Amino acid sequence: MSKKPEIINAIAKIKSDGIILENVASKIIIPAKSTEKIKVDFTFTSDHNKQLINQVASERIDENGNKVRTISDSMLFKFSFEAEAQNYNKKIKITSNQAFFKPAILVGFNNIKEYSCEVFDLEIISNSKDQITEKPSCKFLLTSNKVVEPREYERISNFEENTCIKIESIPIIRLNLQTGPEVVFKKLYNFKESDSEVDEKTIYSELIAELQLNKFANPKENKIKESILNDFEDLLWIISFADRKRCSYLEYNYTNLYSSTRLFRNNVIIPTNSSKPIIDEFFTTLPSEFLKTSYNNFLNHKKKNFIRQAIKATLLAYESSSTLQQFIGLYRAFEMLMKIDNARNDLNKLLNKYELIVLDDLWPIYSNDRKIITLSKIRNKVIHGDFLDNRYEYLFTALFHLQWTVERIILGILNWPIEKSDISPSSLLRHSYYKKELWQIHQQYFDKDIELKYC
Repeated sequence: MSKKPEIINAIAKIKSDGIILENVASKIIIPAKSTEKIKVDFTFTSDHNKQLINQVASERIDENGNKVRTISDSMLFKFSFEAEAQNYNKKIKITSNQAFFKPAILVGFNNIKEYSCEVFDLEIISNSKDQITEKPSCKFLLTSNKVVEPREYERISNFEENTCIKIESIPIIRLNLQTGPEVVFKKLYNFKESDSEVDEKTIYSELIAELQLNKFANPKENKIKESILNDFEDLLWIISFADRKRCSYLEYNYTNLYSSTRLFRNNVIIPTNSSKPIIDEFFTTLPSEFLKTSYNNFLNHKKKNFIRQAIKATLLAYESSSTLQQFIGLYRAFEMLMKIDNARNDLNKLLNKYELIVLDDLWPIYSNDRKIITLSKIRNKVIHGDFLDNRYEYLFTALFHLQWTVERIILGILNWPIEKSDISPSSLLRHSYYKKELWQIHQQYFDKDIELKYC
């Protein structure tokens, strides 16, 4: 299918503190690619301009002693809006509680003018007189993820002298949320139409998660249940951890019998860091085995909020371009994990409870021997600004060991054996920074540098 930008013309009501603008012409432009931001334009009349200027402008005395009205260039006018439109037999309602633009551009304009605004969490609800679908469903458009991405194959058909090549996908991940609906990960392909009626070429593909709601949705509701949405977001954290890259939904489309609701978040920063999955087909028959086990154990854990925060801190550390910030971020994740079962600084308490956690082959994070430079000691030096540039190479080694430590603890808490991951001792043998003789030498250099500085 060929996908084109969608334009909705509507009449909006804008609300902000102390001001309401009625009958504002608006144009919502939904791009063909969902990774691009939605554009919302408002056309303000001269009366709208005057109302806005009266609201946001401030008075001051100029050098001639005259009162003048000015608007700061850095000021943002924040507002919410709701708009309505009619499209054939559908009544469309558009809302956003987070919109803003710079009102400084209003000064000097008394005529009708169009202004572009930033909008977050834009919701479009279409109510139809005719039945849209037989079964309620919800599709989430996701950022990329290697773990749940379906396999691709080409299907070639011959039509006399022309050949039609279509790329299709086979879903490999299916699992159920805690609230019941099954989730299937698919790929949506958009094609560029050629002059030939039968020839189509792929432009791009998008990762889709489809929820089979069936009995889990009320036919009269036009929004997905919050409990289902929360469960799905928790699943995304597990999926992100498995890929070592944050996976977020950019939008969702909830379709019920007589209505469809689309939510465009429009404020998701798409990760650009490269990733290598911690779990892939080399270690397990299917990644779904890991996702089912870890997701269920996460949901049943009494302290899952700490696990969630630790995974989030880990993923944010991966995205940082600074080695120092990565180290600090990963240590923050470790501190979150230590709050589970009130372990605090007692790592043995955590190790005794979760037998699958194995750390004795890695650079120790704690030690009873005060002479050993542990990862926690390095963290204290870094956080207090005592780090020396000539130890940067050693910090890089320590960073890898801190990452493997955090990842192994998370896997252990989720009841997944590290042997079925790429951070098992046998898998790390091919990693140069894992070698014991190397990191122990770097330990000594840390020790030497610290003693020289603080003798």
